[in-house]
Amino acid sequence: MDERIETLEIALTHVNGAPVTLGSIPSEGLKSFLNVLGALREIVEAIHPQNDFNFVISEGSVSGALEADQSPMSGIVRAIDQGIKSESDNVTIVNNLRIIHNELKPDHRRFRFSHRTVDSSLTDFGEKVRSVERIRKKRGPNKRYSSYVGVATGYLNQIGGTNPEYHFNKGLENHVKISCTTDELKEIQDSVGVYENVSSLVVHSESSQTSESNTPLVHKAILESNSVGPIKHFLESYNAENELVTKLKMMYRRAVDSDREEWRMILKYLLVGFDHSNFHQSEMKTLLVLSKTFKEDPSIGPLRSNLLESYQKLIAKV
Repeated sequence: MDERIETLEIALTHVNGAPVTLGSIPSEGLKSFLNVLGALREIVEAIHPQNDFNFVISEGSVSGALEADQSPMSGIVRAIDQGIKSESDNVTIVNNLRIIHNELKPDHRRFRFSHRTVDSSLTDFGEKVRSVERIRKKRGPNKRYSSYVGVATGYLNQIGGTNPEYHFNKGLENHVKISCTTDELKEIQDSVGVYENVSSLVVHSESSQTSESNTPLVHKAILESNSVGPIKHFLESYNAENELVTKLKMMYRRAVDSDREEWRMILKYLLVGFDHSNFHQSEMKTLLVLSKTFKEDPSIGPLRSNLLESYQKLIAKV
Protein backbone atom coordinates (compact mmCIF):
# COMPACT_ATOMS: atom_id res chain seq x y z
CA MET A 1 0.00 0.00 0.00
CA ASP A 2 1.19 3.53 -0.79
CA GLU A 3 2.58 5.08 2.40
CA ARG A 4 0.42 8.17 1.83
CA ILE A 5 -2.79 6.13 1.80
CA GLU A 6 -5.09 6.15 4.82
CA THR A 7 -7.92 3.71 5.51
CA LEU A 8 -11.42 4.01 6.96
CA GLU A 9 -12.66 0.52 7.79
CA ILE A 10 -15.96 -0.97 8.87
CA ALA A 11 -15.88 -4.66 9.78
CA LEU A 12 -18.39 -7.02 11.35
CA THR A 13 -16.40 -9.29 13.70
CA HIS A 14 -18.99 -11.11 15.85
CA VAL A 15 -22.70 -11.98 15.85
CA ASN A 16 -24.25 -13.44 19.02
CA GLY A 17 -20.78 -13.85 20.46
CA ALA A 18 -19.45 -15.96 17.57
CA PRO A 19 -16.78 -14.70 15.14
CA VAL A 20 -17.90 -14.28 11.53
CA THR A 21 -16.17 -14.64 8.16
CA LEU A 22 -17.41 -14.27 4.59
CA GLY A 23 -17.69 -18.06 4.52
CA SER A 24 -19.74 -18.20 7.70
CA ILE A 25 -22.06 -15.30 8.45
CA PRO A 26 -25.70 -15.28 9.62
CA SER A 27 -28.24 -13.65 7.30
CA GLU A 28 -28.94 -10.91 9.85
CA GLY A 29 -25.23 -10.11 10.11
CA LEU A 30 -24.86 -9.86 6.33
CA LYS A 31 -27.84 -7.49 6.06
CA SER A 32 -26.45 -5.31 8.83
CA PHE A 33 -22.97 -5.17 7.26
CA LEU A 34 -24.32 -4.23 3.83
CA ASN A 35 -26.46 -1.45 5.34
CA VAL A 36 -23.45 -0.03 7.19
CA LEU A 37 -21.14 -0.24 4.18
CA GLY A 38 -23.78 1.37 1.95
CA ALA A 39 -24.25 4.21 4.45
CA LEU A 40 -20.50 4.83 4.56
CA ARG A 41 -20.40 5.01 0.77
CA GLU A 42 -23.25 7.60 0.78
CA ILE A 43 -21.34 9.71 3.32
CA VAL A 44 -18.16 9.65 1.24
CA GLU A 45 -20.04 10.61 -1.93
CA ALA A 46 -21.75 13.50 -0.09
CA ILE A 47 -18.37 14.92 0.93
CA HIS A 48 -16.51 14.27 -2.33
CA PRO A 49 -19.19 13.87 -5.05
CA GLN A 50 -16.71 14.18 -7.93
CA ASN A 51 -14.17 11.62 -6.65
CA ASP A 52 -14.20 7.90 -7.37
CA PHE A 53 -12.66 6.28 -4.30
CA ASN A 54 -11.78 2.61 -3.90
CA PHE A 55 -13.56 0.43 -1.36
CA VAL A 56 -11.62 -2.74 -0.59
CA ILE A 57 -13.28 -5.92 0.71
CA SER A 58 -10.72 -7.92 2.68
CA GLU A 59 -10.41 -11.54 1.61
CA GLY A 60 -12.18 -13.91 3.98
CA SER A 61 -13.35 -11.27 6.46
CA VAL A 62 -16.57 -9.26 6.65
CA SER A 63 -14.73 -6.00 6.22
CA GLY A 64 -14.93 -3.04 3.85
CA ALA A 65 -12.37 -0.24 3.83
CA LEU A 66 -12.13 3.07 2.03
CA GLU A 67 -8.60 3.84 0.85
CA ALA A 68 -7.73 7.46 0.08
CA ASP A 69 -4.91 9.97 0.23
CA GLN A 70 -4.43 11.93 3.42
CA SER A 71 -5.96 15.17 2.13
CA PRO A 72 -9.43 13.92 1.05
CA MET A 73 -9.55 11.43 3.92
CA SER A 74 -9.06 14.21 6.48
CA GLY A 75 -12.24 15.89 5.21
CA ILE A 76 -14.19 12.64 5.41
CA VAL A 77 -12.98 11.87 8.93
CA ARG A 78 -13.67 15.41 10.13
CA ALA A 79 -17.21 15.30 8.71
CA ILE A 80 -17.94 11.92 10.36
CA ASP A 81 -16.60 13.16 13.70
CA GLN A 82 -18.77 16.29 13.50
CA GLY A 83 -21.80 14.18 12.58
CA ILE A 84 -21.34 11.87 15.57
CA LYS A 85 -21.16 14.94 17.82
CA SER A 86 -24.38 16.32 16.21
CA GLU A 87 -22.37 19.24 14.84
CA SER A 88 -23.10 18.54 11.14
CA ASP A 89 -25.84 20.25 9.15
CA ASN A 90 -25.34 18.02 6.08
CA VAL A 91 -28.52 15.94 5.93
CA THR A 92 -26.95 13.14 3.88
CA ILE A 93 -24.14 12.67 6.38
CA VAL A 94 -26.51 12.81 9.35
CA ASN A 95 -29.08 10.40 7.89
CA ASN A 96 -26.45 7.83 6.97
CA LEU A 97 -24.68 8.12 10.32
CA ARG A 98 -28.06 7.30 11.87
CA ILE A 99 -28.12 4.10 9.82
CA ILE A 100 -24.62 3.21 11.05
CA HIS A 101 -25.62 4.08 14.62
CA ASN A 102 -28.69 1.83 14.45
CA GLU A 103 -26.60 -1.11 13.21
CA LEU A 104 -23.66 -0.67 15.62
CA LYS A 105 -25.72 -0.04 18.76
CA PRO A 106 -27.12 -3.58 19.43
CA ASP A 107 -24.89 -5.62 21.78
CA HIS A 108 -25.30 -8.90 19.90
CA ARG A 109 -23.42 -7.52 16.89
CA ARG A 110 -19.83 -6.35 17.20
CA PHE A 111 -18.45 -3.97 14.58
CA ARG A 112 -15.05 -2.38 14.14
CA PHE A 113 -15.25 1.13 12.68
CA SER A 114 -11.84 2.80 12.62
CA HIS A 115 -9.61 5.26 10.81
CA ARG A 116 -5.90 4.51 10.37
CA THR A 117 -3.59 7.39 9.42
CA VAL A 118 -0.35 7.31 7.42
CA ASP A 119 1.61 7.03 10.69
CA SER A 120 -0.66 4.11 11.81
CA SER A 121 -2.42 6.02 14.58
CA LEU A 122 -5.96 4.71 15.07
CA THR A 123 -9.26 6.47 15.77
CA ASP A 124 -12.06 4.21 17.05
CA PHE A 125 -15.24 5.63 15.49
CA GLY A 126 -17.17 2.51 16.53
CA GLU A 127 -16.84 3.38 20.19
CA LYS A 128 -17.74 7.02 19.48
CA VAL A 129 -20.90 5.98 17.59
CA ARG A 130 -22.01 3.52 20.28
CA SER A 131 -21.45 6.06 23.06
CA VAL A 132 -24.04 8.57 21.79
CA GLU A 133 -27.76 8.13 22.37
CA ARG A 134 -28.73 9.40 18.93
CA ILE A 135 -27.35 11.27 15.92
CA ARG A 136 -28.88 14.72 15.49
CA LYS A 137 -28.60 17.37 12.81
CA LYS A 138 -27.06 20.65 13.89
CA ARG A 139 -29.68 23.32 14.35
CA GLY A 140 -29.06 26.87 13.19
CA PRO A 141 -30.46 29.68 15.36
CA ASN A 142 -32.57 31.12 12.53
CA LYS A 143 -33.75 27.92 10.86
CA ARG A 144 -37.44 28.44 10.09
CA TYR A 145 -38.47 25.97 7.43
CA SER A 146 -39.41 22.34 7.87
CA SER A 147 -38.95 21.11 4.29
CA TYR A 148 -36.16 20.97 1.77
CA VAL A 149 -35.49 19.64 -1.71
CA GLY A 150 -33.14 16.67 -1.95
CA VAL A 151 -32.11 13.70 -4.05
CA ALA A 152 -33.06 10.13 -3.15
CA THR A 153 -31.29 7.29 -4.95
CA GLY A 154 -31.90 3.55 -4.87
CA TYR A 155 -33.16 0.52 -6.74
CA LEU A 156 -36.83 0.81 -7.63
CA ASN A 157 -38.36 -2.32 -6.11
CA GLN A 158 -42.06 -1.54 -5.78
CA ILE A 159 -44.58 0.70 -7.53
CA GLY A 160 -48.04 1.33 -6.11
CA GLY A 161 -49.67 0.31 -2.84
CA THR A 162 -52.64 1.46 -0.80
CA ASN A 163 -51.76 5.04 -1.80
CA PRO A 164 -49.90 6.27 -4.92
CA GLU A 165 -46.24 5.70 -4.05
CA TYR A 166 -43.05 3.90 -5.02
CA HIS A 167 -40.24 2.35 -3.04
CA PHE A 168 -36.45 2.38 -3.26
CA ASN A 169 -34.18 -0.32 -1.91
CA LYS A 170 -30.98 1.36 -0.62
CA GLY A 171 -29.56 -1.85 0.84
CA LEU A 172 -31.03 -4.89 2.50
CA GLU A 173 -33.75 -3.82 4.96
CA ASN A 174 -33.13 -0.16 4.12
CA HIS A 175 -36.14 1.04 2.15
CA VAL A 176 -37.37 4.49 1.16
CA LYS A 177 -41.03 5.21 0.41
CA ILE A 178 -41.86 8.16 -1.86
CA SER A 179 -45.41 9.43 -2.23
CA CYS A 180 -46.70 10.82 -5.52
CA THR A 181 -49.89 11.57 -7.42
CA THR A 182 -51.73 9.01 -9.55
CA ASP A 183 -50.62 10.78 -12.75
CA GLU A 184 -46.99 10.87 -11.59
CA LEU A 185 -47.18 7.17 -10.75
CA LYS A 186 -48.34 6.39 -14.29
CA GLU A 187 -45.43 8.41 -15.74
CA ILE A 188 -42.97 6.55 -13.50
CA GLN A 189 -44.40 3.19 -14.56
CA ASP A 190 -43.98 4.15 -18.22
CA SER A 191 -40.42 5.48 -17.92
CA VAL A 192 -38.66 3.41 -15.24
CA GLY A 193 -38.35 -0.34 -14.86
CA VAL A 194 -38.51 -2.20 -11.56
CA TYR A 195 -35.03 -2.95 -10.11
CA GLU A 196 -33.47 -0.06 -12.05
CA ASN A 197 -31.15 2.27 -10.13
CA VAL A 198 -33.06 5.56 -10.00
CA SER A 199 -32.46 9.04 -8.59
CA SER A 200 -35.51 11.14 -7.69
CA LEU A 201 -35.90 14.79 -6.82
CA VAL A 202 -37.97 14.85 -3.62
CA VAL A 203 -39.27 17.17 -0.93
CA HIS A 204 -38.93 15.93 2.63
CA SER A 205 -39.09 17.09 6.22
CA GLU A 206 -35.76 17.97 7.77
CA SER A 207 -37.25 18.02 11.28
CA SER A 208 -37.38 14.23 11.46
CA GLN A 209 -34.94 12.65 13.91
CA THR A 210 -35.27 9.28 12.23
CA SER A 211 -33.31 7.79 9.39
CA GLU A 212 -34.07 8.80 5.81
CA SER A 213 -35.99 5.54 5.35
CA ASN A 214 -38.60 6.84 7.84
CA THR A 215 -38.73 10.42 6.59
CA PRO A 216 -41.83 11.38 4.54
CA LEU A 217 -40.73 12.00 0.95
CA VAL A 218 -42.79 13.64 -1.81
CA HIS A 219 -41.92 12.95 -5.45
CA LYS A 220 -41.05 15.89 -7.70
CA ALA A 221 -39.17 14.37 -10.66
CA ILE A 222 -37.06 11.46 -11.90
CA LEU A 223 -33.59 12.87 -12.54
CA GLU A 224 -31.71 12.31 -15.77
CA SER A 225 -28.44 10.48 -15.08
CA ASN A 226 -26.19 13.36 -16.18
CA SER A 227 -27.98 15.81 -13.87
CA VAL A 228 -27.76 13.80 -10.62
CA GLY A 229 -24.25 14.95 -9.62
CA PRO A 230 -24.65 18.69 -10.28
CA ILE A 231 -28.12 19.04 -8.73
CA LYS A 232 -27.23 16.87 -5.71
CA HIS A 233 -24.03 18.82 -5.07
CA PHE A 234 -25.84 22.17 -5.26
CA LEU A 235 -28.74 21.11 -3.04
CA GLU A 236 -26.49 19.68 -0.33
CA SER A 237 -24.62 23.00 -0.12
CA TYR A 238 -27.89 24.95 -0.26
CA ASN A 239 -29.56 22.87 2.46
CA ALA A 240 -26.54 23.17 4.75
CA GLU A 241 -26.97 26.95 4.87
CA ASN A 242 -29.29 28.37 7.54
CA GLU A 243 -29.63 32.01 6.51
CA LEU A 244 -32.27 32.67 3.84
CA VAL A 245 -30.40 35.62 2.32
CA THR A 246 -27.26 33.53 1.95
CA LYS A 247 -29.25 30.73 0.32
CA LEU A 248 -30.71 33.14 -2.24
CA LYS A 249 -27.22 34.48 -3.01
CA MET A 250 -26.14 30.90 -3.64
CA MET A 251 -28.84 30.59 -6.32
CA TYR A 252 -27.67 33.79 -8.01
CA ARG A 253 -24.03 32.73 -7.81
CA ARG A 254 -24.75 29.33 -9.34
CA ALA A 255 -26.61 30.99 -12.21
CA VAL A 256 -23.65 33.31 -12.89
CA ASP A 257 -20.91 30.69 -12.48
CA SER A 258 -22.53 28.00 -14.65
CA ASP A 259 -22.51 27.93 -18.42
CA ARG A 260 -25.94 28.34 -20.01
CA GLU A 261 -26.62 24.64 -20.66
CA GLU A 262 -25.53 23.52 -17.19
CA TRP A 263 -27.65 26.22 -15.55
CA ARG A 264 -30.60 25.33 -17.78
CA MET A 265 -30.37 21.71 -16.59
CA ILE A 266 -30.14 22.67 -12.90
CA LEU A 267 -32.80 25.38 -13.21
CA LYS A 268 -35.31 22.93 -14.70
CA TYR A 269 -35.18 20.78 -11.55
CA LEU A 270 -35.10 23.72 -9.13
CA LEU A 271 -38.31 25.09 -10.69
CA VAL A 272 -39.95 21.71 -10.12
CA GLY A 273 -38.50 21.09 -6.66
CA PHE A 274 -39.39 24.45 -5.14
CA ASP A 275 -42.92 24.37 -6.53
CA HIS A 276 -44.26 23.42 -3.10
CA SER A 277 -46.26 25.39 -0.53
CA ASN A 278 -43.71 24.77 2.25
CA PHE A 279 -41.02 26.94 0.70
CA HIS A 280 -40.42 30.63 1.32
CA GLN A 281 -41.86 33.05 -1.22
CA SER A 282 -38.40 34.61 -1.67
CA GLU A 283 -37.02 31.28 -2.89
CA MET A 284 -39.79 31.05 -5.46
CA LYS A 285 -39.39 34.68 -6.52
CA THR A 286 -35.63 34.30 -6.94
CA LEU A 287 -36.11 31.32 -9.23
CA LEU A 288 -38.72 33.21 -11.23
CA VAL A 289 -36.27 36.08 -11.75
CA LEU A 290 -33.39 33.75 -12.66
CA SER A 291 -35.56 31.83 -15.13
CA LYS A 292 -37.00 34.86 -16.91
CA THR A 293 -34.65 34.54 -19.90
CA PHE A 294 -35.84 30.93 -20.34
CA LYS A 295 -39.57 31.59 -20.24
CA GLU A 296 -39.95 30.85 -23.97
CA ASP A 297 -37.92 27.64 -23.65
CA PRO A 298 -40.30 24.70 -24.30
CA SER A 299 -38.90 22.63 -21.42
CA ILE A 300 -38.49 25.51 -18.94
CA GLY A 301 -41.47 27.77 -19.75
CA PRO A 302 -44.27 25.46 -18.50
CA LEU A 303 -42.37 24.71 -15.28
CA ARG A 304 -41.84 28.43 -14.70
CA SER A 305 -45.55 29.09 -15.29
CA ASN A 306 -46.45 26.44 -12.71
CA LEU A 307 -44.10 27.98 -10.15
CA LEU A 308 -45.45 31.46 -10.89
CA GLU A 309 -48.98 30.22 -10.21
CA SER A 310 -47.89 28.66 -6.91
CA TYR A 311 -46.02 31.85 -5.96
CA GLN A 312 -49.09 34.00 -6.64
CA LYS A 313 -51.26 31.73 -4.50
CA LEU A 314 -48.69 31.87 -1.71
CA ILE A 315 -48.40 35.66 -1.60
CA ALA A 316 -52.18 35.98 -1.76
CA LYS A 317 -52.35 34.26 1.64
CA VAL A 318 -49.82 36.62 3.25
